[in-house]
Order: sequence, then C-alpha cells, then structure tokens
Amino acid sequence: MMEVNSLFSFSFGGKNDFGEEIRVAESKVMDFSSKPCGVGFAVRTGHEVDDFTGQKSIHLAIISSSEAVMTVEFKTEESRGAAEISQKVHLMAGENENEVLIPQDLSSPLKEVVFFFGRGKRVDDVTVVFDDLLFKE
Repeated sequence: MMEVNSLFSFSFGGKNDFGEEIRVAESKVMDFSSKPCGVGFAVRTGHEVDDFTGQKSIHLAIISSSEAVMTVEFKTEESRGAAEISQKVHLMAGENENEVLIPQDLSSPLKEVVFFFGRGKRVDDVTVVFDDLLFKE
C-alpha cells in the first residue's frame, strides 16, 4: 500500500490558471465561474510518488460540497500528456468512498493519475477534500 500525502492542483482557463501543491485532507475550492474547462488534481511519478509499479487500485475518500462528476485519467509515458484510459466517478454531496481499478493493459508505464473535474455548465463553487488517497497492490 502506498499513501499519498499531497497532490498537484491545477486549473485550465480563467484568472487563476496555475498549479500548486495541496496536502491530502486540505480543503480546495474549485471556482467554476472563472474556469472555462475545469480543475484537476494530479499524482505524478517523481513528485508525489516514486512510481506506480505493482499498484492495482486507488482508494479515495473525498468530501464534496455538492454532487460532481470526477474523471480519473491514467497517463502513461507514451501517451504524452493525454489520458490513455479514463473512468468517471460520480460524487454525492458529503463523504464519498470509492475504489478505482488501475488498468493493467496500459501501453507503457503509468506516469500520472489525474482526478479531473470538468466545468461543463457549472458556475458554482465546489469545495472538495481528498480526505484519504491510497494506492493498493
């Protein structure tokens, strides 16, 4: 089991288009009124984790201020920043516990896992807390 203590938070578009490190269990407000695309949280090889070798699933405990759809994107060395495979996770307002399987048929080693919240038609603020984030063998 591999526990993750921080995430790389980033946004696309809007006034605050930048990235920053946030700690697990730290509250993050996603200001969708100013983000045309969305907000993401990444776990990257060589930064938040050494590597993903042998990991088979991700245990997520997330607190959300409202319902939201999160896409879990699996990016590999060969996918050049694009998601090779992605899975949708539907979050309810309140506490959410989810288990996401890591695809084992990727074209090359897993480089990054991104938890992405697309804006869509949202214009409200959503607060999320990654209360627990574990990679399991």
